[in-house]
Amino acid sequence: MKKNLAIIGCLVLLVAGFLWQKSQNTDTVAEITQVTQKEHTQEVMTNRTSEPIVIEWVAGEATQPRLRVGQRILLKQIKTGWQYQGVQREKTIWLVIFLFALLVLLLGRQKGASALLSLGGNLLVTYGFVVSYDQLRTVPLLPLTFGVCCLYTLLTMLLLNGWNRKTWIAVVATLSSTFLAFGVTWLIMTLTNDQGLRYEEMQFLTRPYRTIFLASLLIGTLGAAMDVAMTVVAAMFEAAKQELSAKQMLTVGRNVGKDVMGTMANVLLLAYISSSLPILLLYLRNGWQFFTTIQLHLSLELTRALVGALGIVLTIPVTLLLTSFFWRKRVKL
Repeated sequence: MKKNLAIIGCLVLLVAGFLWQKSQNTDTVAEITQVTQKEHTQEVMTNRTSEPIVIEWVAGEATQPRLRVGQRILLKQIKTGWQYQGVQREKTIWLVIFLFALLVLLLGRQKGASALLSLGGNLLVTYGFVVSYDQLRTVPLLPLTFGVCCLYTLLTMLLLNGWNRKTWIAVVATLSSTFLAFGVTWLIMTLTNDQGLRYEEMQFLTRPYRTIFLASLLIGTLGAAMDVAMTVVAAMFEAAKQELSAKQMLTVGRNVGKDVMGTMANVLLLAYISSSLPILLLYLRNGWQFFTTIQLHLSLELTRALVGALGIVLTIPVTLLLTSFFWRKRVKL
């Protein structure tokens, strides 16, 4: 019964997201019937209820991709005619989402359904978080982020693992190590007066850029700590089923932690660097010095990766101590 409810919940969530996205799209959809290329512009003939429309624009691969006959595009009516908004990709995107959900359900069954539900729930929490901070100017960001991190952790852990001792140990370990890593980072940044951090890319924000950066550090660290905490706790509980001693359980957990520590730290580093790769190549191609470019565009990303790695390192001993304590005391949660 629980398995069916989880799958039904995933389907309802997907359909609701699809309908919501459709309701938000107010642009007119048109199909290209002719493309005429010139030296500087392209004229696109579209057909919408037998009404031909001609659109002129400068083609560019990044912002104005080359179009072809039969392709569907989005148009917006303005005073002087029609304005090109972009290529209609909703069908392709939703097809990929449904295929991804189907693959997760086929491989994970109930666990997969729970994973999709937690993913959808976290997206809703994120939406509420961003809207709340945007609309309510008096809400302090960092306390709000602390609360959202607690919601992320509880929602993910409870949906994936249920209400049991293993879940609550992972929750406490995740939040403890995340907040500890954040506290250490905040202290270092305060003592060094943010030396070495370049906030130029955040200069157009209308809110305090340092506070927003600290909030991003907190959320980024949480994701890495959550994964490591559950991995170590699960390994130690599996070892406990083999009737191993407390010392042997600690050894198992420590070995698992050491195995995932390096890979997770590299995952964080590569994920953060990849987002800055285009701008790095642009600056280097235009003659900027390598270290100047790195400092300008990667100082914040590298800081996020380092803080996340610190959270991973702290999560392992915190999880080992908590699991060992609760197991020895046989605390019932």
